This record gives sequence, structure tokens and C-alpha cells, in this order.
Amino acid sequence: MPPPYSVIPSSAAIGETVTVGAKDSECDPRYGENAEINVTVTDAGGKRIISTTAPMNDAGVFTYSFQLPTNATPGEAAVEAYPHDVD
Repeated sequence: MPPPYSVIPSSAAIGETVTVGAKDSECDPRYGENAEINVTVTDAGGKRIISTTAPMNDAGVFTYSFQLPTNATPGEAAVEAYPHDVD
């Protein structure tokens, strides 16, 4: 399992920067030197507004920041982050 991740801030307005990140996993997952994290954000209207990969280290550490797009539907969004292309 990937380490727990955080979303900071927990509430943001259009154009504000949001950061998704995780610290080292305690289970020593060994994701590899070219590991990536898949990050998706779905807005309150059910539209996927972010879908990308970002670098992740062997132990699961990653940080990905983005600006909340102008086309995002206001309300509660869903953020997912999970290792990309892992067996």
C-alpha cells in the first residue's frame, strides 16, 4: 500500500495552489528509482480536472502541486494518489 497522502490546503478557491504529498512509507515498498505517482482530481460536478503522473521516490515520497483550474465546478472535490504502473 502507498503511504497516506495529504492535500494542503483542504479547501481552495479557483486559481489557488494545492499540494498533494506523502512521506516515506513504513513498509519499505521499493517502488524503484523511476517510480511515479498517479494523481487525479475530480471536481464537484464529477469532471476529472487533473490526471497526471509525478515523480515518486523508492520509499513513496512525492509532492505534486497544481493550481485549481478555472473550469473546476465549485464544491467538494475528490483527490486520488496511487503508484503508477506498479505490478
